[in-house]
Amino acid sequence: MELDKIRDFTGFYIGARLLGTDRIYDVPANVAMQRTLTGRTKDDVVFVRPPFWAAAIKPLTALPYRKALLLWKLLIIGCTLSFIWLFPLCPRRYTAIGVFWSLPVALAVAIAQDTPLILLWLALALMAWRCGRPMLCGALLALCLPKFYVLVMLPLLLFQRRYFKVLTGFATVGLVAVAINFAVQPNWIRLYWAALNLPARHMNGRPSMMPNFYSLFAWTGHPGTGVVIGVAVVMVALWPICRKASFELALTSCLLGGVFASYHANDSDAILAIPALLGAAAQYRQLVPWAAVALSPVAFAGFLFYWPSIAAPMFLLPCLAIIVFVGIQHVVGDKGHDKRREPIGAIGESG
Repeated sequence: MELDKIRDFTGFYIGARLLGTDRIYDVPANVAMQRTLTGRTKDDVVFVRPPFWAAAIKPLTALPYRKALLLWKLLIIGCTLSFIWLFPLCPRRYTAIGVFWSLPVALAVAIAQDTPLILLWLALALMAWRCGRPMLCGALLALCLPKFYVLVMLPLLLFQRRYFKVLTGFATVGLVAVAINFAVQPNWIRLYWAALNLPARHMNGRPSMMPNFYSLFAWTGHPGTGVVIGVAVVMVALWPICRKASFELALTSCLLGGVFASYHANDSDAILAIPALLGAAAQYRQLVPWAAVALSPVAFAGFLFYWPSIAAPMFLLPCLAIIVFVGIQHVVGDKGHDKRREPIGAIGESG
């Protein structure tokens, strides 16, 4: 049965069950509980999130595992539908098309990933920005911290443009998260550092199948070099966008850039291409067909059919080309700084 299989939520559930013990990040303890819950084991699905995330999942452990997994799937489906309704950068029907034919979205639901939550927090953050509430915007962005690597390019935008109110909201929630870590797992720093240094096979059983530069360079035998190159390329591509594009377009681009430059990512993290490319296509009509192709099942086919040699290039390179195009437009065209309430142009009329 589907609910008997090991999913990413399995790791979250186990982390919540082991919260407060020294075994929270222990691979044998995680695997043993997998066997108890599902009758199966998979040592690349272990809990490696900060303790505050385990604390957030903890209420679900009051339910039996299968019921908790079902409830979690309903939750992430609800987050995805809410994103369609709330995302403000293009008409709703285009957002719906981007979501419903997205293989990463289907994958996120199938494996019970939490990436749809990031979509929801992002949409709410953009709405808060448009309502003139930058501190709330920053606080909502901080809710993405369980997947902290998607935020690594955010300082390019916030510090360069001096969005200190956004930073204040972000830092406030971040400090609360750190306080929760100490409250629920006092020795979390030592344990979490050890978890971050686990062998890569315990974080991703298919390291050549990630939507980032690590996988793009996996065939060379030096994927770490690919990460360094990726960080440099992404920063150069984002720099003019963060300087001159609207806050909204720069924000969505930075989150996607964080995935590209990460050392570890889940293939469902490709879901963050949806807001970034829809935002770009909303502002530049000539990008509409290119964004449609980059978000289509064709671009993700390498992941679907397990073609390691082409999976990352087929998805990453078209997305990166769109980001580079937007950056060049702001270098050549000098779009100027945004205003807080300035809406991004829509594809057609408002939805």
